[in-house]
Amino acid sequence: MKNTNNNKLMKIGTPNDAKGLGDTLLLTGICRYKRDCIVELHPSCEKFSFFFNGICESINLTQTPTRTPHVGSGTFLERKMNACGIHNKKPLPLVILSKDEQKEAKQKIKNFKNPLIISVNCSKKWKHVREFDVEKWNKITDSLKDDYTLLQFGISDNFTKIDHTIPFVDLSLLEMCKYFFGVGKYLGVDTGDRHLAIALGCETTILHPNDHNNYRASNWHYSKDIINYVNFNEWESLLEK
Repeated sequence: MKNTNNNKLMKIGTPNDAKGLGDTLLLTGICRYKRDCIVELHPSCEKFSFFFNGICESINLTQTPTRTPHVGSGTFLERKMNACGIHNKKPLPLVILSKDEQKEAKQKIKNFKNPLIISVNCSKKWKHVREFDVEKWNKITDSLKDDYTLLQFGISDNFTKIDHTIPFVDLSLLEMCKYFFGVGKYLGVDTGDRHLAIALGCETTILHPNDHNNYRASNWHYSKDIINYVNFNEWESLLEK
C-alpha cells in the first residue's frame, strides 16, 4: 500500500439503498482509471471487498459510505466517472484475479467440454421485471446442450433450475469469479452476475426486458464488442447460435 495522506484522497461509494453486486461493481469501473482513491462500503458489503484488491488505495467499511453522485449523461457508471473527473474513457467494471487464482480457475473448468455460464435469476425485488420465461429458457438450453456444457449459477433460496444445466449453487463470490474467469462466456439475465462476468472479461449475452419505469437499458448497458444485448422479444435469435 502506498504511503499517502488519506485525507487528500478521493472517496467513492454507493448509497445504502444500492448495495447489490452490480451497484458495487460500478465502483471498480472508477478504480480502473483512478486507483489512488478510498472505496467506502457498508459493512453488509464486506463480501465485495476483494473486488478492489490492487485497484484502490484502501477500503473503508462504514455505516455511512460516501455517495458518488451521477453527473451528466450515459450509463450509471459513466455518470459516476464524470463525477470523479474521468472523461472519454471506456466505462466498464473491473475485477482482477491473482495469477494463482487464474490458474485455479483454469483447473476448475478443465473437465467441462466448451462450458457456458447460465444465470436466469435476479434479486427477488426485481424478479417481476428482469427474469425471463422458464419454458423459453428451456428451449434455449435445449438448443445449446449439444455444443456446450451449461453451468447454471445461483443461490438456493432463489434458484430456478433450467433443463440441461449443471447447478452451481451458493458458491462464494471468489469461487464464482474463478469459474466465470475460467469459462469466459456468460448467457443470462440483466443482474449482478452479468456485471461480474463483464468485469472478468467474459464474452456475455444478456437477455433484457423492454424499457419501463423500473428498467432503463441506457442506465446499465455497457458498450463493448464482446457484449451482446438481446431483448426478451428477440429470444428466438438465441436458438440460431
